[in-house]
Amino acid sequence: MWNHDSQLDQALQSLEVLTVWWCDSLITLAPSSASFQNLTTLEVWKCNGLVSLVTSSTAKSLVQLTEMSIEECDRLKEIVANEGNESKEDIIFSKLGKLELRYLPSLVSFCSADHSFKFPSLTEVFMEKCPKMQIFSKGVLSTPRLLVVQHDEQGCWNGNLNDTVQQLFAEKNAKEDCPQSIMC
Repeated sequence: MWNHDSQLDQALQSLEVLTVWWCDSLITLAPSSASFQNLTTLEVWKCNGLVSLVTSSTAKSLVQLTEMSIEECDRLKEIVANEGNESKEDIIFSKLGKLELRYLPSLVSFCSADHSFKFPSLTEVFMEKCPKMQIFSKGVLSTPRLLVVQHDEQGCWNGNLNDTVQQLFAEKNAKEDCPQSIMC
């Protein structure tokens, strides 16, 4: 469906809202050459063929993104995938204010590569039923306005986003390892 320099390429550059639901055969949202410079809202739901959402170069084009909601994608392991051959430049989501990650049983991290992420406008993070998520990102992470992560209907915060995700993962595992007769 996608050819570089096609009319679809031009349409995606102008797109402001992208909602993708129930596309189990979808393996990639877009090729690494895709640019979504006008996209403000991204919603992906029940796309069980996805292993990663976007490449790092596509993520860099999401300069207008204000909301991202990813839900019930069973095979999704990371949101931003590294392309392997590129430099570890900062990826800045300058306008992203709300991030929702829900019912993602295979999600390990937002990005497993060593990219630095800056989220200067991020104030809302919702994480629910992401049992394998051990760390948000391996690279340097900046979220100056974020003060709480909503996790399974509770507010959690441990000083920064990476430490909070690590704490939530550790608490989840402690509860699972705890015998039924002992209260943790």
